[in-house]
Amino acid sequence: MNQANKPENEQPPCTRREVALLAQLQEIELVIEESNILHPENSERRLESLRLQRQELRRNLPSAWLERYDKLREQGAPVVKEASGICTGCRLRVPQGDLQRMRNGSAPWLCPNCSRFILLSE
Repeated sequence: MNQANKPENEQPPCTRREVALLAQLQEIELVIEESNILHPENSERRLESLRLQRQELRRNLPSAWLERYDKLREQGAPVVKEASGICTGCRLRVPQGDLQRMRNGSAPWLCPNCSRFILLSE
């Protein structure tokens, strides 16, 4: 069975580290897209530097999470923040039990409502 078809509890860990890397990846991809739209004359060297950073981040992430990230990216922001127990992606409350399981590493950092990667507040 490949990683994409594994049940969620068999996926590689998705903790603060992985979600933080995915958030960095999302930010770099947005900068590249905006630069292509707003500044087509932008230095190719600058864009190449961002592309290299993107490749390096993708190399450091499990393929299963990258597949999920890429699918979510087609629909909008794949990585969102949690603020006061609310997912900023779907604006729904994340149960406290789920937040605790995410924080202690027994559950992946995914919103149980919208399935986006969720970066928990401190």
